[in-house]
Amino acid sequence: AMVTQVVADSPADKAGLRQGDVILTFAGKPVDSPRRLALIVSGEVAGSKTAATVWRNNREITLTVVTGQQPNQAQMAAATTGVSGTGSHHSKALGADLAALTPERRAEYRVAEDESGVLVLDVKEGSVFEQGLRPGDIIKKVGSVPVTSPSEIDPLVQKSETKAAVLLLINRQGHDLFLALKPAAA
Repeated sequence: AMVTQVVADSPADKAGLRQGDVILTFAGKPVDSPRRLALIVSGEVAGSKTAATVWRNNREITLTVVTGQQPNQAQMAAATTGVSGTGSHHSKALGADLAALTPERRAEYRVAEDESGVLVLDVKEGSVFEQGLRPGDIIKKVGSVPVTSPSEIDPLVQKSETKAAVLLLINRQGHDLFLALKPAAA
């Protein structure tokens, strides 16, 4: 399970987990999916210490995690769809309409002022990215390269086409997550 975001002062932060770490085991149990990790963690008593083995910088490291109480997350906002506005750019590599983050788009899509990246306006039917990208997502990085302009996306995705997948760091409704997607053949 890949760590996509570490909240300040959370048990993960206090244990030293970092964005991009891959959790291999938790409490001595193998982790093969985010769902499996959630099940293992939910079985731990809040306040207990347990070991987590993570993959970071091409090596395994073990961290001690003190489990915490999960906060109430009842406020999940629905992704905003619709208005593409002016200045949009169609990405052939992603099969999506993209736009820069203007003050108007930030307000419409409820994007924080300190957030940077490229806004996904629409994902075209039939795109290989249709299963992962959603309108309202903010593409922050393609591979390890930060992006701020729609015109930066296609060259970076095309450059990644020689690899097995394109890794995108996106922000969806205030939460960072990674998408590893196989690009379409040109």
